[in-house]
Amino acid sequence: MKLRRRGVRLAATVLGAITALSPIAVLAQSLAPPVAGSPPGGASAQPGEAAEATVPDRVGRLSKLQGSVSWHAPDAEHWDTATSNLPVTEGDAFWTQPDARAQLEISANAIVLNGATEVDIDELSGQGFVASVPQGGVLIRLVSLGQNESWTVLTPRGLVRFVSAGCYAIAAGDTEQPTEVSVIDGAAEIDGANVGLQVGKSQTATIEGAEQFTGRVDALWADDFVRDAAAFCQPAVPQGMAPPAAVLSMPGGSDLAAYGTWGEVPEYGPVWYPPVELSWVPYQQGTWGYVGAWGWTWIDAEPWGFVPFHYGRWARLGGRWAWLPGAFGAAWHPTYAPALVSFFEATGLIAWAPLGPHEPYFPWFHAGPAFIRAVNGPYVADVDEVVRRYEDRSYVRDVAIERLANRDAITAMQAAAMASSHPAAGAAQPIAADRFADFRPVFERLPVLPAVGAVGLTASLATRLHLPGGAAAMAAARLPAPGPQFRPGLGRAVSPIVLRPPAPAVPTARPGPAAAGFGPPSSSAFRAPALPPYAPPAERDRADVPGLRAVPTPPWPSAPSPPRAVYRVAPLYAPAPPPHSGLRRTEP
Repeated sequence: MKLRRRGVRLAATVLGAITALSPIAVLAQSLAPPVAGSPPGGASAQPGEAAEATVPDRVGRLSKLQGSVSWHAPDAEHWDTATSNLPVTEGDAFWTQPDARAQLEISANAIVLNGATEVDIDELSGQGFVASVPQGGVLIRLVSLGQNESWTVLTPRGLVRFVSAGCYAIAAGDTEQPTEVSVIDGAAEIDGANVGLQVGKSQTATIEGAEQFTGRVDALWADDFVRDAAAFCQPAVPQGMAPPAAVLSMPGGSDLAAYGTWGEVPEYGPVWYPPVELSWVPYQQGTWGYVGAWGWTWIDAEPWGFVPFHYGRWARLGGRWAWLPGAFGAAWHPTYAPALVSFFEATGLIAWAPLGPHEPYFPWFHAGPAFIRAVNGPYVADVDEVVRRYEDRSYVRDVAIERLANRDAITAMQAAAMASSHPAAGAAQPIAADRFADFRPVFERLPVLPAVGAVGLTASLATRLHLPGGAAAMAAARLPAPGPQFRPGLGRAVSPIVLRPPAPAVPTARPGPAAAGFGPPSSSAFRAPALPPYAPPAERDRADVPGLRAVPTPPWPSAPSPPRAVYRVAPLYAPAPPPHSGLRRTEP
């Protein structure tokens, strides 16, 4: 039944993308009433209430960003400023300003957004990934495709379906520039109005036209955009002990070896040691955001701070903090949790403790037994007993600070500070053991009601939660981030997938946050080399790729910008490729 629903939804998405290319469809969409997005199920519960949350079965993350990057949830009214380690779910949308870049990770796969690029996540599940790219360009590193899993990207001139794992570059195009799909490695199929193309390794497909499209497949273009993709897709060099296969399938799991170290402990198996000071404790260097179907979600500040805070458990081993990924085998697959902690409250204070080895996770939102089973299976001895205790609520008698393995790592802060997503490190208050009796565990309800300043909180949720001022207070307290215009409540697709005029070269609307994650672990900022002034050669650059062609370049006109100039940017992938990467620039 699930596969049938997915097939119907994908067919409707494809049909809508193709029919939206006509002026009649555009007019119809402009006259149609907005489609109301479904608010997150778990976020509707106020303190003291419980509502079952339909949580996604697959979650990605915003792993890296540089410059001004915006995002919004399915039911948002405007764009918000994005931050690294945000979870990515179905219905989210992302936008990069012309001088910005961002990277999304879906399992072990990654998508880089070039400048002035919009990506809308239409579907993200265990069966597949569907995204719309109305404008800009994306690089895709598709490491693997699971059984019955498909990846699809919608562009203004057609649908791109990836046949196999590989390395791809997609330029959405506009009314003056063609849509281009370059396959550095792998294979893709393109379906559009009057266009059906098969694109193989070292080939570029070009689709042109405004209403009637024409397409062709040629040898791989050798421009900066494609070279960026090839460098981005170079496999990482293994460092030290290889992590478990289940960790590599988690968003950002392959990054852990570049920051900390893996070890083997007889009692727990593979463990990961983070690069932290002795005074460090988990869930303290970051903020609480009100995101997605889960409500309160931990957003860590470290570039490696996604996997260890949404999967696994924490333990002190030999005086050092270690992250325990769990025992998966063939029985379990990684299941995302917003934060693996137990919440406690006292007068004016909220506190949380990281879960330790073998401790079950009981969420503050009410979830179904399938989620409780999946999120606890790799970590507890008897998952059936955990599900039973959750369903009959007998677990509430067993949760107490004194019984927690990590009771000496509890972090507390003013409840009002958490409600507004204040950084936890600056507001943290240590709790002495003699104060444990003052704190009560929080069960099946929000530990704190969010305030209008909470990260990820939308106006519709503020209204549903009966926050003071509701949507009006949200609008007054938060300045919208830059991004394409969209109709509030439209849901998955921000705007119709239609051909657009070229984006004007305008400065960034407002300064964005510092670069995060683009570069090696020792560098906190992206330092791309400056490109020399462009001088058109007699022919385009060549690269040592089988079948690569040299394309004659006509003299540039004096007034318009050079073709594809929007993609002549500094490399998207900061670490230098290996010396023999297979793509080498040769001067004419």
